[in-house]
Amino acid sequence: MKKVLITGGAGFIGSHLVEKFVENNFNVVVLDNLSSGKKSNLRNVLKDKKFEFVRGDINNKRLVLKILNECEGVIHCAVKNVRMSLKKPLECYEVNSFGTINLLECSKIKKIKKFIYCSSSEVYGNNPLTKKLRENSNCYPTTIYGASKLAGEYYTLVYKKLYGLNCIVLRPFNAYGERAHESADKAEVIYRFVSNILRGKRPYIFGNGKNSRDFTYVKDITDIFFRIYLSKLFKVNIVNIGFGKNVSIIDLLKKINKLLKKNIKPIFLPSRPGDVYQLHCDNSFLKKNYKICPKTNIKNGIKLYTEWLKNNSSLKKYNKINW
Repeated sequence: MKKVLITGGAGFIGSHLVEKFVENNFNVVVLDNLSSGKKSNLRNVLKDKKFEFVRGDINNKRLVLKILNECEGVIHCAVKNVRMSLKKPLECYEVNSFGTINLLECSKIKKIKKFIYCSSSEVYGNNPLTKKLRENSNCYPTTIYGASKLAGEYYTLVYKKLYGLNCIVLRPFNAYGERAHESADKAEVIYRFVSNILRGKRPYIFGNGKNSRDFTYVKDITDIFFRIYLSKLFKVNIVNIGFGKNVSIIDLLKKINKLLKKNIKPIFLPSRPGDVYQLHCDNSFLKKNYKICPKTNIKNGIKLYTEWLKNNSSLKKYNKINW
C-alpha cells in the first residue's frame, strides 16, 4: 500500500487531503505542530489503520527523515498565514521558506517519487494585469506570506531541475469551505460574513468592497490535488487551481445575505496593509492538460459550507435561526 506524508495535515486544506487519500486506500502520515491546525479536523480518520499522526516541526530534519523512510510521496501544506506574516515575518519565513527547503532536502535524500508543493494565489500580489492570471504571469507579492510562498516555489523548482526531484507546484485560489479557520486573524472573509450576519452584527469590509477573489471550494481543490498526484504529468512546473470567476467582496456579502435571508449592511474600514486588489484565475492550463477543473460555483459552495456550519462549528448554537 502506498504511503504519503502530508505536512500541515491537521489544517484546513491539509485535513481534506488526508481524508481523500485515506478514502482511496493510501497510508497517510501527517506531520503537524498544531500551531494553527486542530487534531479535531482529523476526527474522521483518527481510528483508521491507514492513518498516522506525528506532532512535530517540519524544520526538524531528523524527524522528517525518519517519517519519510517508507513514503512514496509528499504533499507540503504546512504554512503560516497572511495576517500572521504581517506581525511575525521571521516566524513566517522560518516555516514557509526554510521549512520548505528542509523538506525538499529530506525528500531528495530519501528519493521521494512525487512531491507536491501547495503554494497560493497570493504570490501574484498586485499584478497590474486586469485579465485572468496565468501560470506565467509576473508575481508581485505584497506580504511576507506571499513572498515566502513564492520563495518556496523557486526552491521546489530548483530541486526539480538541479537534483531531479519529481516536483510540481500547485497554486490554489482562495479556498473556502468546511473546516476553514474560524478564530482571530486566521478566519477568512466567508466565515466572518456568515458568523456576523447570523449574530445580527454588521460585518467589516476593508476598503471599498471592490476587491475581488476567485473563491474555490475546498473539496474541489483537494480532488484536483489527488488526481494530479495520481497523474504521470509531473513534467509541468506550476498549475493554477481556481474556479475561474471573480467575485467582489461587496457582491460576496450580498450573496451570503440572500442565502441567509438577511439584509445586514457592512461597516467599511480602511484597507489593510498588504491587501491584494484582485485575484482572478486562468484555469485553462488545468483543463487542457488534466481534463479537470473546479465544479462548485460560489452559490452552491457557500450553501454547502453554511449547511456544515450548522452542526460542526461554534455557530451551531444559531441552529434555531432560519438559515
